[in-house]
Amino acid sequence: MKHLVFSGILFFSILFFSNCAGIQYMSIETREPAQVTLPTEVKSVLVVNNVVQQPDEIGHNIKRLGKKQSDRIKVSADSVAIFYTEALSQFLGEEEYFNAVKYYQKPLRSDNDFWQEVPITPETMHELR
Repeated sequence: MKHLVFSGILFFSILFFSNCAGIQYMSIETREPAQVTLPTEVKSVLVVNNVVQQPDEIGHNIKRLGKKQSDRIKVSADSVAIFYTEALSQFLGEEEYFNAVKYYQKPLRSDNDFWQEVPITPETMHELR
């Protein structure tokens, strides 16, 4: 009887521990429809920087440990637009939806009005072609 109980416990122990497996990660890539749908005849895209550099004293706050309020600080954000436009052009190129994805390296705007949105004029678009 002892042998049967021991064999049963051993069997269930082996069964229980053999079913343990490590954690396996699975990545799920989701895609959402674009907010702007381009016509199918669009085969090439030019990514441009049409923003003004953010002033150092606008939009930067720091919250120190143990304090409830945040303090305004000055931070240079001079290269943020460059990084984002380069990343966008790289992403569009890797997706292989367009035949050609080009990146215009110079900023289009030279004014200092950070709060004003200025759309690209059709004349400027034709010059950039």
